[in-house]
Amino acid sequence: MNNGVHHARPTLEGSGLILASSLKSEIAASWRRCRELGLDPRGTSENVILSYEQFYQRRQREERHLALARPEMEFLSNQIAGHNYLIAFGDAEGTVLDVLTDVEAEDTDMSKTIVQGSIWDETLRGTNALGLVARHGSSCMVSGAEHYFASNQAITCIAAPIYRSDGGLAGILDVTSPVSTREAHTAALVGLAALNISNRIFVEAHRHELIVFCHPREEYLPTQSAGLLAFDQDGKMTGATPVARSLLPNISDLVQPMFSDIFQDGYDRALDSIHSGETALLKDRRGSGMFVRIRPTRGRLMGFRSKGRPLTVGMPALNRQSRTEETNFSMASCDDFLKQQIAITAEAAALRLPVRICGKSGSGLSETARAVHAQIPGQDHCVEVDCSIAQDSSLEFALRGNMLDSDDAATSPISGPLLDTPGNVTLILDGIEALGSRAQTVTKRLLTQFDRMSREDADHGNWALIVIERSQCAPTAKQRSDTLDLKEIWGHSFCVPALSERSDLHAIAVSLLAEFAPLARLEAEAVRLIRQLEDNLTFYSLRRLLFQLSRRDPCGSITAAKVLALLPQLAKTAETCPDCRGNAKREANCLRIRKALRECDGNISLAARRLGMSRNTVYKHAGGTQ
Repeated sequence: MNNGVHHARPTLEGSGLILASSLKSEIAASWRRCRELGLDPRGTSENVILSYEQFYQRRQREERHLALARPEMEFLSNQIAGHNYLIAFGDAEGTVLDVLTDVEAEDTDMSKTIVQGSIWDETLRGTNALGLVARHGSSCMVSGAEHYFASNQAITCIAAPIYRSDGGLAGILDVTSPVSTREAHTAALVGLAALNISNRIFVEAHRHELIVFCHPREEYLPTQSAGLLAFDQDGKMTGATPVARSLLPNISDLVQPMFSDIFQDGYDRALDSIHSGETALLKDRRGSGMFVRIRPTRGRLMGFRSKGRPLTVGMPALNRQSRTEETNFSMASCDDFLKQQIAITAEAAALRLPVRICGKSGSGLSETARAVHAQIPGQDHCVEVDCSIAQDSSLEFALRGNMLDSDDAATSPISGPLLDTPGNVTLILDGIEALGSRAQTVTKRLLTQFDRMSREDADHGNWALIVIERSQCAPTAKQRSDTLDLKEIWGHSFCVPALSERSDLHAIAVSLLAEFAPLARLEAEAVRLIRQLEDNLTFYSLRRLLFQLSRRDPCGSITAAKVLALLPQLAKTAETCPDCRGNAKREANCLRIRKALRECDGNISLAARRLGMSRNTVYKHAGGTQ
């Protein structure tokens, strides 16, 4: 606390004068405003609370932000437990919409004042952290005697802003506790939690676009210090976090900036180096170096075309697909290996055994999981949950949160807590690796819950659990064994092959091409060359490549020559065996074998063990790879 306030306080209460030199500037300015309103600093603030109808309407309006904030609030409560605290989420106007209270603080005056629906506007409550953040949009701490009203001198309020994707104020995170020596530590934790919530709001708002991490130092890209930028498929910036705007100050002066307005490197050239998940060093318009990395997202830019309704389930559920709604799983149904594995996986899931699908991010894992759901007999709904948003919070709360319709005009939950959803439900936990050491606990807890519900309620529907484990690179032999140490509980587990290894690559490419160039034709020889991109080939990169090729002749043929003109490096890439060329299935298998041989330095025995094939089969495809 600022010691100067002890000199300023008696003067304020005695003569009404404000010793600005003894106060922080924002506190002095707030005291002046309160004095001008005629508020008595020796008194008590007016206790103003919304009516039930008004409060309910506000909660519904901010439900998505609340759903993203609640897990962070719970995690924050674990960090400051036992210190007589109260955590509140307020909207942009400073009205409290959600509260978490420490056991020790439950019967205090503090917990009776900071309640759901309470309004903390400065004109009513005097100087307070919630009100100051709502007014100025920046972090604030009001400690002890810095509060305008004498009745609040025993507490410290620490508040931090939560931002929308467009940079506006989405809400406020506030921690109130008795005055202590831990204020600086708590302020840092509150600021970090608010930043996490802001980033989650940003990711949800731009889930169907390209999201890029940026920072001048590469080692900071995985941290909260990194800025986030969002771009549409044409390279136009659609959003930037406050951190990104501080790292790239020039973008604030630009109207609808393009990628090339921000970085000297062109959009297409930059993506060539980072679309596979690699980090690239670009230069901004000032010439300063900036490391960038793509954040994996879902949606059209990744080649996914979900027709389900998005929900909020305490955290975003990406899709809720009704059995009666039209479904289309063409992306995962033409490859013979996938068809076999999908059928086995669906059979295991129908027996209430948990199943696992793993593979490289961008290889169609979500579509494969939905295809499994489609083959489980009698399932009414499919709900997907993005585990990456719950990596530092309570997934149990998220699964018990209310499911809300995606329509912003909705005013009531569809069906209450997720685990109470009527009918037969398939639950897809997407990206379970983000939970780290909690993955095993969460999975087993869910299975126990499903079993308990089925035993206690004979009318309760059947639950199927599908877990998706993502990796940035193709699964290695070690990863294929089971990275999450849950091998004993899976009814079935398999890895989705890389897109370059799939026999239905041509059909997938034709389907994607039809979205933006329905009259264009794709020759088989062109697909053969595209296969040679190997690990760099994902749904996103394939869609982008086809778009670039089709723009040159939207109604013509995409030939091998056109592919080589755009990607000349493929001319030097090892080709398939002459006997395999011309047959999609043989080409995919040949490329997979040759890739394994290169990774094993030409060791046929080692490659055969990794692939589960005989040495003679591998030898036939060795060619010039040894």
